[in-house]
Amino acid sequence: MLFFILKNACGVEEHLGLDVVKHLIISPDKSLLKGGYLIDDYASGKGQDRFEGQLIHYGQSNFQFGSLFKSMSTLSTTTP
Repeated sequence: MLFFILKNACGVEEHLGLDVVKHLIISPDKSLLKGGYLIDDYASGKGQDRFEGQLIHYGQSNFQFGSLFKSMSTLSTTTP
């Protein structure tokens, strides 16, 4: 389990930066999470269909971390 967490955190840091890692949540049941975006390597089978926001499936062959980074950089990380 620890290897899985470290692998995901390292991948997120490599592609999106340390600031994004600080907001990383790893959960076996994605339906429990609240937010606008769920970035996951699975498209289904772990509650993704019940997540209220948008699923971004990064395991797909046409996925580009660069385009995700650009769209995420426009999002505000502050709370009202």
